[in-house]
Amino acid sequence: VYKRQVLEWKSSVLNLDLFVTFNVQNAKSCEVSHFNPYCVGTQFENQNNVGGQNGSESILINELGQYNYLFFVAPGTAPKGVKNNNTRVAELNNNDNKVTNSFAQVRVYTNSADEATYTFEVPGGGSLLYTKDYKPLENIPTKKKADGKTIVDETKLIWLAFCMKGDIGPRSIVPLNRYWPVPAHKPETPTAEICDQEYARKYTNTVW
Repeated sequence: VYKRQVLEWKSSVLNLDLFVTFNVQNAKSCEVSHFNPYCVGTQFENQNNVGGQNGSESILINELGQYNYLFFVAPGTAPKGVKNNNTRVAELNNNDNKVTNSFAQVRVYTNSADEATYTFEVPGGGSLLYTKDYKPLENIPTKKKADGKTIVDETKLIWLAFCMKGDIGPRSIVPLNRYWPVPAHKPETPTAEICDQEYARKYTNTVW
């Protein structure tokens, strides 16, 4: 019954947070992370806010419900020690501070298995973030450089990792592996409707 999702990454100057969200009865929304460590059979196990070389974060599902789960990864605040250390602050301007270069992975473990059943790797940039003429895609978070050029703001990228149907379990996992195009009238974080739409659009006739 136990399903554990583990987030690991390598950047020492980047803090990432693992989330899962799902809708339970009466349209109540549950979002589990270090901000809200428990909801309906799902719990956040450990927090790492000191950089990816210092551990991992994980979420444990003790009891699957009859709903769709969305797992995603979002940047957190700067790791401890970064803001007050000039050397570390300088590092924030290089590739180590980019989600796309974090070597982040989300691994799915079932029951007491020692090896991951599924592994999802953070996608690179390229066509997931920019058009062919190197303009940021619509609704992707952006910022302006000193020269006025608009680029993707990687400090705000949210990685949509995968969906899972709770009534079926891990064999229903489908990868999303893309970045969230923030809606104009946005919720603060992605919602499980993303998975509802994904299953309805691509997997309506699938026998799991």
